Amino acid sequence: MGSGCTNHCGSEIGGDFYDFFRYPGKATCAEAIGDASGKGASAAIHAALVAGILRSLAPLELGPAEMLSRVNKALLMRPIPGRYVSMIDATWDERERVLRIASSHLCAEREKIRVASRWATAWSV
Repeated sequence: MGSGCTNHCGSEIGGDFYDFFRYPGKATCAEAIGDASGKGASAAIHAALVAGILRSLAPLELGPAEMLSRVNKALLMRPIPGRYVSMIDATWDERERVLRIASSHLCAEREKIRVASRWATAWSV
């Protein structure tokens, strides 16, 4: 199975991001798609921070829920007031033919908005 994407630059910068990883030890591909809150350069910088955290965790070959949990912990070490990230993380296991997805959501009942992970669903193809 192949994957690919095309990035078409707009006239403005913002907080949208995506990344793809290959976990060679597990014959698994991982994908992350997200959006950092805000607009312009500040959202782009926050998205770059999250992308860097994802890249630093990729060698650990984590499942989607654990990946989002670790991203959350890293972001909460130095929280930025009023900033949050909504994202999904997914893995495709080529051997088992299983897609696993975890999503982040906002904790609206708390004053601090943060990324929180949970299992969304898993499909077998």
